[in-house]
Amino acid sequence: MSALRVSGACASQMTERQDLRTCLGTAQSVLMEGALGERLRREYGLRLDDHVGLASLIYDVRGRAAIVELWNEYADVAHRHGLPLLTTTPTRRANRERVAASLYDESIIRDNVSLLRAVQEHSPADMHVGGLMGCRGDAYRATDVLPSAEARAFHSWQAELFAEAGAEFLYAGIMPALPEAIGMALAMGDSGLPYIISFMIRADGRLLDGATIDEAIRSIDGAVDVQPVCYLTNCVHPAVLYEALSQPFNASDVVRDRLRGIQANASRLTPQELDASATLESSDPAELADDMMRLRDDKKLNVFGGCCGTDGTHLEEIARRLGGTPDKRRGRSPVDVSLRPVAPADLPTIDGWASVMATYLTRTRPYAEAADHHDPGSGLHWYVIAAAGVDVGIVWIELLPADSEAVLGIFLGDRSSFGRGIGTAAVGLAVAAFRREHPHVPIVLRVRRSNARAVACYRRAGFSVTGSGSKPLSSGVVVPYFRMTCET
Repeated sequence: MSALRVSGACASQMTERQDLRTCLGTAQSVLMEGALGERLRREYGLRLDDHVGLASLIYDVRGRAAIVELWNEYADVAHRHGLPLLTTTPTRRANRERVAASLYDESIIRDNVSLLRAVQEHSPADMHVGGLMGCRGDAYRATDVLPSAEARAFHSWQAELFAEAGAEFLYAGIMPALPEAIGMALAMGDSGLPYIISFMIRADGRLLDGATIDEAIRSIDGAVDVQPVCYLTNCVHPAVLYEALSQPFNASDVVRDRLRGIQANASRLTPQELDASATLESSDPAELADDMMRLRDDKKLNVFGGCCGTDGTHLEEIARRLGGTPDKRRGRSPVDVSLRPVAPADLPTIDGWASVMATYLTRTRPYAEAADHHDPGSGLHWYVIAAAGVDVGIVWIELLPADSEAVLGIFLGDRSSFGRGIGTAAVGLAVAAFRREHPHVPIVLRVRRSNARAVACYRRAGFSVTGSGSKPLSSGVVVPYFRMTCET
């Protein structure tokens, strides 16, 4: 199993977590995880099981490590911005019928819950563990829809296993048809766990079977003894949901009170178009966040997460809008950041930092590995970063042959320095110093796609994403990265 990392807290310092009903009833804003399936397939190159989909990846070393990395990424975003986080097991396809046809047994549910629980236990975030369930047939076409009574019997198997495994809540994702959604709600209510029903909707304000959102909520609430905590939509763009909620038949108190949020696609393409696309369809994080905040302000939604095409950069921008800037929220004063040229005497300290951070980095020195000091004459601009007078890391910009472009590298030697604006300030100072001598040379860097904090830092410093690829760590694990460029 991949080592689980603790971000800035030990077990005794973990956030005291509320139950789901209290969380959703009292929190002004709630964050939900971003995409898992799309990223695991496209970024990590993982193959999904023909029967149970993502659920079996926990038994693969690479798959398990990738899932943990993505959950940790989303938890880090939520924690930095002071938001509760809803997470779910990747088990939408692991129903009774599909598990029986696979190489696995019912323990696949318990094992997925156990892994997500382990991530929760090692995270300082206010993180809630849900069991993800889904319709029997094709959620994107509403085929093989079960009648309510059959759906209750069919989905009870999975719901009961989640309750036995220790899930905190149940989540029915992309439910396209009302009869099966009613049966799903009955099965979930029987489990004793709080639960959420999430619809697959169209811009015309209806589920795929033609039921309006208002009709669906009224019908489910009226058919069950234990009502859902709330309703969501997922796998649609926020502009689609905005249009759907603007339909006159959905402008009701029931919809306003009970529909609370969205796990949004980053693209306006339909789910069928996205599924058939050979390339990842995404959008600018700021644009997606704009559309999400429009739902918050106009439609009073307060649960926001990501689905197809989203990653940590989208969740970071959404969380920033919901939670405010971390320094203001925590009452911190801005950190005084300065740079000084690296000297030979700094190398032992730099090597010490590098040994601690090697797990997270592919490079801890400039390409000119024999260099031992700041040397602008040879194209190496290399600085020690000081925060409030204490040395905390290094940053360098190194000219490549023929002065065609320069490469930026940075790392902080202690994770306690993360999330305080130190990296952003240091990159800005280094770029400004480099520009005084090389005003027109593009500066490039590579950053893990999963490192939402770093991507956001570089964006604030004037970098934009100009490409992508993958790179090996010293451990042999291959991770996807963005190439980012600062032109001026």
